[in-house]
Amino acid sequence: MKKVLFIALAVAMASPIQADWAQAIKAHQTQNYQAAKEHFQKLIPYGHADAAFNLALMYLQGEGVIADESMAIAYFTLAEKLGHQGTAEGLAQLRQLVSAEQLALAEQHFLTLAQHAKWWLLPEQGPAKTVYLTARLKGDYPIYPINAFKAGVVGYVNVRFLVDEQGKVATADVLDAYPEQTFNKSALRAIKDWQFEATGEKYIRFWRFDFKLNETLDIDAVAALIEQHQLWRGAWLGSSHHQFLLASLLELLDTQKDLLIVVDPTLPVEKELDLTVFTPKAKVRANFAGFVGHAEVQVAADGTITEQFNVHFAAENTLKSLIGLKLSGKPDATYRYRLSKASASSRRPINVIPIVTIPASLTSRFWWEKAARNGSKSAQRIIAVYDERWAQILIAEQDAETMAWFAGRTIINGEYQAGHELLDAAIAKDYPTAHELKKHLQSMP
Repeated sequence: MKKVLFIALAVAMASPIQADWAQAIKAHQTQNYQAAKEHFQKLIPYGHADAAFNLALMYLQGEGVIADESMAIAYFTLAEKLGHQGTAEGLAQLRQLVSAEQLALAEQHFLTLAQHAKWWLLPEQGPAKTVYLTARLKGDYPIYPINAFKAGVVGYVNVRFLVDEQGKVATADVLDAYPEQTFNKSALRAIKDWQFEATGEKYIRFWRFDFKLNETLDIDAVAALIEQHQLWRGAWLGSSHHQFLLASLLELLDTQKDLLIVVDPTLPVEKELDLTVFTPKAKVRANFAGFVGHAEVQVAADGTITEQFNVHFAAENTLKSLIGLKLSGKPDATYRYRLSKASASSRRPINVIPIVTIPASLTSRFWWEKAARNGSKSAQRIIAVYDERWAQILIAEQDAETMAWFAGRTIINGEYQAGHELLDAAIAKDYPTAHELKKHLQSMP
């Protein structure tokens, strides 16, 4: 397993590194101020508060530019509005040192700069309404590629697809995968044969296929891999390439766990790598009868349930309470457990999963967002699924993949002319899936 992961990552590390925050800082440190300025300015449309702050300092100190206090104030103001910490006091002092004319000019500069970062001065926009959770009626799981199986390679594929009125998958492509290309064909071949509930409407959906073997993933090997390639250090230094690869490995860990992970945004972000939270926990069983539904429970050291939370008893449930019942195996009183059972007629036992709380810094989403801010197009495409502001930015940059799928959602949501125009623009860039989307959406006015 260790060798396989090393090979997959070594190939990825050999690919070109995009311009990002780390390159901007390096250019500034070597006094290549023109390059630093260009890098920082490219990050402004991505809402990069630190880039705005550094540009403010460059204009204040005359580094590679003519010193301009009005421009400095404008960039400091933008940095503050983008969430930069510790800017307010210094900005207030600087405002007191300049003339009224300079303040008026600074306001004009800010209004211009704000247009470049306009999406980040607006509230977060969630995913499109066309992401429905209809039930899958039939369809086989992807076949494990024989070469990957023999080599012990594990991974995942995040697939995006269009479902038609009859619940059939009309077209699909890969949004993200690790390792790259290893499982893509198998995942796409499988999803195109899936059948969902017929809703009478077209919609777009996402699915993650997890490719894992019976063996438990070696958490220590993953940690060693991250350390060997300095992914954790590089990620905190601002390299979008390191951040993206780190996110991929954290997503990989998510596919292998038998845990319910809860992200607590109030926990401090971890500056030291610690993956022990992903270590498999001892098996715990609930052997009592009568429970149907789902609930979270807290147990004592001997497994006795002492508290219950978020309880939902199904109609078939015959229990009034879970308190006092016992979990067997090796329960750990430091964890909560989630119990679930879908049907009384099911022969499967009650599913018992430990609940583990982690900081945001141990999630793929955290690092994909960091990588997106620092210029990674791949990360931006992924995050655009969760936050439509990124979709708007990528469309403005003529990113064909984003244009095509956003066009599909736009057409489905009833904005036919705008959607078809955008889809045609993606076709003009020869994005293959755009042609497929056009074929299946052309009947919509």
